[in-house]
Amino acid sequence: MASDKTHLIRASERKRETTQTPGMEREQSVHTPSMWAGIARTAGSTFSGWHHHGAYESVIFVLRGRLRLEFGKAGAETLEAAEGDTLYVAPGEVHREGNPGDDRSEIVVVRGGRYEQLTLRADADLSNVRPAWRDLPVAQAEELLLRESRDAGADIAYEHDMNAALAATETGATALLLRPIDAETLRRVADAGERLPQKTTYFYPKVPAGLIVRALS
Repeated sequence: MASDKTHLIRASERKRETTQTPGMEREQSVHTPSMWAGIARTAGSTFSGWHHHGAYESVIFVLRGRLRLEFGKAGAETLEAAEGDTLYVAPGEVHREGNPGDDRSEIVVVRGGRYEQLTLRADADLSNVRPAWRDLPVAQAEELLLRESRDAGADIAYEHDMNAALAATETGATALLLRPIDAETLRRVADAGERLPQKTTYFYPKVPAGLIVRALS
């Protein structure tokens, strides 16, 4: 976490202690309880997985290259940004971003909100988690944050509505917002012969299930 005093962060002091995506290099400059700022360099024709940042809002400034932001229902809406352009991403907006060009792009990202962004430590002990699950946010949360609390008798519930979860924090609850898994992760777990942990996905409305018997006479 950054110092709360005014200070300078040199380029050589930026940290890579943040989630990395193949083809994308992210470096953290500042991380406080209410803000994250850093840069991202993206190879040509490379995109992130679909995700959102919970209650955080983001501003993206394009230093060089191009940036495409896909969002909205079924990812049908698209914004294209060039050098010098700025994009605003609203809280809770499910999206993915990437570089549609051939040359590497570089962006500055500033993200702010009232909540703490958690980053998995390099020395986090996930030895008790199945190997195919170790990159899954829900498995990481269960092993490192929730299991001990549940064993101690804490009341833990799962909420699919982000706004409802955040509203609960106003009355004393703690909410943990997890990024969704992408199709590639789903395929990797399936190829390993594993099922996803409970609560990895949430589909609504639920498809009715049961047994139907129809008399033929």
